[in-house]
Parts: sequence; C-alpha cells; structure tokens
Amino acid sequence: MKSSSSLSEVPLSEKLREGFRLASMHFRSRREIDFCALDKCVENYDATLARYGRLSVRSSKVLEIGFGARPYRLVWLYGLGVDVLGVDLDKPALKLSPRSLLQIAEQNGTERALKSILRYCISDSHRWLQMASEIERRGRAFRIPEDRLIVADAASTEFWAQVGRLDFIYSEDVFEHIPSDDLDALIEQMANALRPNGLALIRPMVFTGICGGHHLEWFPHTFNQKISRRTEPWEHLRRDRFPANTYLNRLTRKDYVDLFARHFRILENETMNPDLGRQFLTSEIRAELSQYGDDELFSNSVCFVLVPKEMP
Repeated sequence: MKSSSSLSEVPLSEKLREGFRLASMHFRSRREIDFCALDKCVENYDATLARYGRLSVRSSKVLEIGFGARPYRLVWLYGLGVDVLGVDLDKPALKLSPRSLLQIAEQNGTERALKSILRYCISDSHRWLQMASEIERRGRAFRIPEDRLIVADAASTEFWAQVGRLDFIYSEDVFEHIPSDDLDALIEQMANALRPNGLALIRPMVFTGICGGHHLEWFPHTFNQKISRRTEPWEHLRRDRFPANTYLNRLTRKDYVDLFARHFRILENETMNPDLGRQFLTSEIRAELSQYGDDELFSNSVCFVLVPKEMP
C-alpha cells in the first residue's frame, strides 16, 4: 500500500526542508501532551451523540478512520474502556525495533519508515510514557491495542467485512487525504456499517480554507506568531508553488456535502473556527479568489455529523 504522507513529485530539497521543520516542531512539543484536549474530544463526541439521542461513546462500538502515525486518540479512548478500533493506510511505529521499521518500509515505503524513526526518537517514545502514566493515574491499565489498529485501505470491502456493525464512526483531518473515487466507496460502506441509531462525525481539513494546502507555516497555531513565510495566504488556491509533501484530494466544502448527501442525511455542517485567516484576506486576494465564497475560504476544519438516509 502506498502511503499518502509523501509525494514522489515533491523535490528532495523540499522534503528535507519540511522534514527539518517538522522535526523542530516535534522537538519543541516533546514535553507536552494535552490530556485536557483529549478529554474535551471525548466530551464533544458524547455531546454530539446525546444531542441526537444516541448512546454514549463508552456504550458504543466505535471506529476511527485514519488513526495516523500517532494513534493517541484511539489509545486514549481504549484506556477509558471504549470498544474502539481503527483503520489507517500507514502502519504506525509503536516501538523502535528492526522488525517494526522493516514492516513499515515494506508496507508504506522507506520515506515513511524514516519519518517514523525520527518522530519516535524525538517525541513519540516520551509521549507514550506520559500517556501510560496518566491512564494508570486514573485507575486503568495502559495498553496500546495493536490488534485494534488495522492497517488496511478503508475504502475496501475486505476491511468492512471484518468490522461488523458499528454505533459511531469518527475521523479527524483524514478525509482530505483520500481520493474522491475512494471516498465515494468509503462513505457508502460507512452508511451500510452503522447500526440503527448509528452516527458518524467527520472533520476534514477542507482544501479551500487558508490551512487547506497543509503548509506548515499556515497551521492555525502560527497565525499569532511573527514568522517569515515564503508562501502567500491561500497559496494553494493561487500560485501553488510549493505543494505539500502529502496527497490532497483538493475537494471543496461543497464537494464534501455532495459526497455525503449520496448516502447520508447531513445533520450538521459547521466550521470549527469561523473566520480563521480573515486578517489575511485583502481586497486584492478576495478579488483573485472571487469564485470562492466565505463559506469556502474560511472553511478549514469543518465538522459533518451524519446519519444514514434510511435512519430516523
């Protein structure tokens, strides 16, 4: 399986530049793991489920689509006693061993394996120790449930055949990395897998937002920092000189609405951070991007809450 976390057409010099910046970012944050944010994430899921009369997360069978290189959210839920499993195209590095890294290289390529080694050495090993300590402090045994971290194509019928019926499906910042044709198949499988009263919560980073190009210098936490940027606001919609070293399907917010509407009723379609980037939208840029309305340019992370069409 080819990893979506790198692109062959991106020059090596750009990959090295991005890798250095990522490593620096991970090193600066190696002492921090935001357990409050993880708790708030669980509270948000529960609040959404309760709003529509559904079971709580702890009473549900749950699937995460795209647990990523650091499956902290899934492991946190599992540590709280949630019946959760996840799927991702890439195998995560959960321990530093020759066998594990060889498996990553064989499944997802050498570049992915090298990224995993660096990330694990810089921050991941320390963060797993932090999470173990916090979960045990709360009275539960810590375990990374490797048997629940399924490495597979989430759009494949083979994967869904082994999953069974589900009460809740969630995905955070993943759908933008899946080709639109695969998304159509995946969304149909999601609708078929949910039990009566099942719910899905999907939060993609929409391409048309200022963060949608996945440039590190336009991540939300940089907006209040005085940094030198070589890319322009909404670079990916304008000059597009430096594509990110990751696959992006370039779907708009309306594209997601159209895809979801084929198999789901959309209960919520809400921007998580309204007006993010407005201070950078000059009259000149607005004129240049006149084909996009504010609902697209300030989309960024959008939360879609979905219920299969045949469900009440």
